[in-house]
Amino acid sequence: MKELSYFRFHPDEWLTGDITLENFETQGVFINLCAYLWKKDNSVPIARLKQRYGRVKNSIWDTLFNKNILKKDDKDNVYIEFLAQQFEAIKNNSKVLSDFGVIGAKKRWGGHRVAIASDSLLDKDNDKDKDKDKDKELFNVFRNSYPGIKRGLDTEFDNFKKKYKDWKEILPSLLPAVEKQVAYKIELRVNDTFCPEWKHLQTWINQRCWEDVLPVIQKKYGVIG
Repeated sequence: MKELSYFRFHPDEWLTGDITLENFETQGVFINLCAYLWKKDNSVPIARLKQRYGRVKNSIWDTLFNKNILKKDDKDNVYIEFLAQQFEAIKNNSKVLSDFGVIGAKKRWGGHRVAIASDSLLDKDNDKDKDKDKDKELFNVFRNSYPGIKRGLDTEFDNFKKKYKDWKEILPSLLPAVEKQVAYKIELRVNDTFCPEWKHLQTWINQRCWEDVLPVIQKKYGVIG
């Protein structure tokens, strides 16, 4: 179901979260659980989890559950709330991208369809309106995912369309580019390497930053594969 092999990690949220109030051993266990649960679609039976992490102290399990850092559903499957939110965002993004792909296919095959079927003018107008809505919705998914400073949806979308005549061809490239750059900046921070701040969204668009080629990170600690 996931489209990303990684989950988002925001240092500010980590540093202000309840988990940082615990000792380093508990924090280390939690990070390991994050990675394992993400790989397992954020749902693992408690029995299997404790079997896999058999060396974890009962006191640590108690702390993580009692403070709602780990949660259980009605089937005793363990999950982590912030991972669940990311799964939901991926699902919503996938729906928008899927719909956009269907619309693109319809456009590409539009000439053949016209040749074999006669749609009413009203139907065609409705299709155009739906296309416009899907374009704007896809842009908004990208805009909401962009971590830097941004303006309102209409303002940013209008700027994008005015800036590029081929904006419809560019649009599907925006979200994947941002996801890739988010992961890259995380790697920079993990490697204790200078990480530039995010540009304003308008600047990012005007400078065609979705085309940026990201340089190879020089490892310092041997932790980045």
